[in-house]
Amino acid sequence: AGSFFDVIDTIVISQYLGLEAITAYSLVGALLGITDSILSGFPDSVSTLAAQAEGAGNTYLAGQYVQIATLIYTISSIPFIIFWAFYMKHAVLLFGQSEKVAEMALLLTYWFNGVYVISGCCDVYGGLMDVAGHEAFGAAADITYDALNSLGMFLVLYYGGTWNDLMYLWFFMDLIGTFIFIYMTYCFGWMEPYFKGMFCNFGLKNLAAVKNIARQGIPLSIGSFLAYGQWEVFLVLTAYIGPAEVAVWGIVGSVWEMLEALTEGIQEAAAIRVAFHLGKGRPYMAKLSAHKCLYFSTLMGILTTAILFIIADYIPRWLSAVPVIQDMIYDTIPLMGISNIFLVFGMTAWGIVGAQNRNEFATKAMFLCSWFIDIPLCCLFVYVLKFDLTGLVMALIVGYATIACVMSYVVLVSDWKAISDLIVKQTTEAAEYGERDDESESSSDSSSESTGYEAECSHVSLSPTKNSEQGASPPKPIVQCSSPPASSTTSEETESITPEGSTLSLIGENVGI
Repeated sequence: AGSFFDVIDTIVISQYLGLEAITAYSLVGALLGITDSILSGFPDSVSTLAAQAEGAGNTYLAGQYVQIATLIYTISSIPFIIFWAFYMKHAVLLFGQSEKVAEMALLLTYWFNGVYVISGCCDVYGGLMDVAGHEAFGAAADITYDALNSLGMFLVLYYGGTWNDLMYLWFFMDLIGTFIFIYMTYCFGWMEPYFKGMFCNFGLKNLAAVKNIARQGIPLSIGSFLAYGQWEVFLVLTAYIGPAEVAVWGIVGSVWEMLEALTEGIQEAAAIRVAFHLGKGRPYMAKLSAHKCLYFSTLMGILTTAILFIIADYIPRWLSAVPVIQDMIYDTIPLMGISNIFLVFGMTAWGIVGAQNRNEFATKAMFLCSWFIDIPLCCLFVYVLKFDLTGLVMALIVGYATIACVMSYVVLVSDWKAISDLIVKQTTEAAEYGERDDESESSSDSSSESTGYEAECSHVSLSPTKNSEQGASPPKPIVQCSSPPASSTTSEETESITPEGSTLSLIGENVGI
């Protein structure tokens, strides 16, 4: 839904604010997306790891994964926020844009930095809710938020709003929407099973869980950066072709993201379900789910491509009012539809490989296909053969087809039993580490309380009683306390407990144990 409304936002900005505004909007989204992709692996890893923890029946560990991923993502975002606040204007000027476009991009950067951080943290928690079986609510919340955001943007511009007004709208809508989403899940009781793991501990002390997050998140981040960085190299190539092509590439990219998002649900469902079965120790069910998802993703890719071809004549007119821009967009649509089929299949297989905890291999395959097939072909088409944007799209088709073949081969030849056993072992180790950490904290607290009480007692001695003098019972211990509690009385009292003829007396001020 988000990608669909991104296209709506692109149309509204293009129609009401013109080509300069849409260029600034596209460039900021592309450049901030580079640094965000470097960190995106940590929020993305939560869906897989939390599903494995759920499969093992450990909701506490699933909550810890959310806390750890949120902390790592937020803290790691700070250097990138500072970097773009200083260098966004210079980066836009390097793409051959005007000073006005650079100023608009810089203003947008100030607000979008906050939006990206808030959205990333919300994605972490949203991934947990998807694992918990509340994906329908999450989808409804996303659609409602995106629809209201697009409607608000339209109304602001329709009634004469400015670029600055859009900044306020985007930031506060994202902040309020995230708060409402989290608060509603809390009110429904969906957060309760994970609450202790999320808030009642310091998750970074669970080194096994942190290691699992790093093992999943770092390869995912590298893979995301390589995939996204590929688009930014294409952006550099479009700037070489011409300034107008930069805006067109940004518009085409939003349409491409919408096509990918239409089938993204199958990819995420495949990763979550496969990870759940593997964490549960059911390799056959994981294999069956993976193969079914690959089949359905192929059908969905064909269906979305067919819809794209049906409305191809209308899309350029919706996205721009400039005839030259319309022609450029129209020329890329047929190739975009073909590549979409390979993209959907390959990304679904990539998600399944990630659910197997094999993100390192998936990242290497993505790197080889992107930087040793796509990028060289694009450079050949643009710098040597002098192709236009269609050359870039043709290179993408080759790359997506290659990655689809590689990832599908990996899924088909996987040893599901061995993978499931390894995941169960890793999940169990993380859970036991967290339990040991909690037990040590509880023991420390108990010993602190015990030490505090013992400090109040001056000494313990044995005092004979009348009965002991007669040989009826052993001597009784006398505990004399020097720091009476506030509720103590002034009279000296004796409290006796006599198990099997023995007497234990507490002499001094009134002490309650």
